[in-house]
Amino acid sequence: MQSSLNRLFFHLKKILIMSMYIGACIQVLTRKYFKLMANKCCIGKIQFKN
Repeated sequence: MQSSLNRLFFHLKKILIMSMYIGACIQVLTRKYFKLMANKCCIGKIQFKN
């Protein structure tokens, strides 16, 4: 009983760490994407004005 509980906790911890890593990666990617889109929009507006 004790070993199965330990195994379960181990798997849960692994899944939690994995999801944290994935979340961090997604945050970084979305931030880069939004920066890119903002730059494109700004460049487009500047070109549009000229």
